[in-house]
Amino acid sequence: MTETSKISLRRYFLIYGLAFLIGYILSVILVLLTQLKAPWMTVVLTMLSAHIVVHFFIKHHKRAPDNSERRRLVWGSLLISFLFDIIPTLILFIPVIYDASFPESSDSSIHNQYFAIMNIAAILLILVWIIDYFMLHWIYGSNAKKQLIAYQKKHGIGEIFD
Repeated sequence: MTETSKISLRRYFLIYGLAFLIGYILSVILVLLTQLKAPWMTVVLTMLSAHIVVHFFIKHHKRAPDNSERRRLVWGSLLISFLFDIIPTLILFIPVIYDASFPESSDSSIHNQYFAIMNIAAILLILVWIIDYFMLHWIYGSNAKKQLIAYQKKHGIGEIFD
């Protein structure tokens, strides 16, 4: 086991989750105040949160994440993004589940429309997660190495790649 494989990434998942949550709350407030449509919100939040994690990782370890750490950071960040994306979707789905338990009081055409919208939302969420995966892989990989070079130049440190 190498020294890098012993590093706990819990701190970085917490940083990612907090950055994502704060950005999510601010984005929702912005959308509510300005009545803007913001379908790109979670993609931007994913990028911003991952860049914040890379900044803290480089600042703390003076190196970019290795392949094992990158893989764990990507999947952990994707899981956190998944939870922040799926919870509001499930909250929107609760009325359909509730109405389905009382079939005599529900209109089937409304249910069909709602299910169609939920299917489209599910497809869009899957597409966003695919984009997020590739974006996170890039940010924690080659982009982290570029950030490391900038950090080294700024602080006068020699190259210390793995």
